[in-house]
Amino acid sequence: MANIGDIVLVAPHHYVVMEFVGNARGTQDARLVRMQRGDIVRHQKDAAFLDVVASPVFSEGDRVYLNHQSGTVVATVANGSIIRVQFDDRPKPLADGRYKLAVANGPEDVPKWQLVLENSMTGLA
Repeated sequence: MANIGDIVLVAPHHYVVMEFVGNARGTQDARLVRMQRGDIVRHQKDAAFLDVVASPVFSEGDRVYLNHQSGTVVATVANGSIIRVQFDDRPKPLADGRYKLAVANGPEDVPKWQLVLENSMTGLA
């Protein structure tokens, strides 16, 4: 059985499980996502027929990237479907060409599927 954030194969492509929804047959479908040339491609498939190829795990202290920002995992919540990330401070350009340091706010809750999509799908079609 697949879980949120798992990498599954729906031939010929790999997808990340985003969420589960009911269907007209009374069973569950999985909403799946993958990146293709910078765009998000979505797919939906009966969860019972998914072929799980990997179940990425994010642990406290892991370095991750999301939307061109780097950060550190500080906790896993909601049965592992939400990852709490403290993003790094980063330079912010000013109108005059100089930079100031943009201080990151407190930790942010990120859906696991988003972190898997950007951190664990390298090299998978």
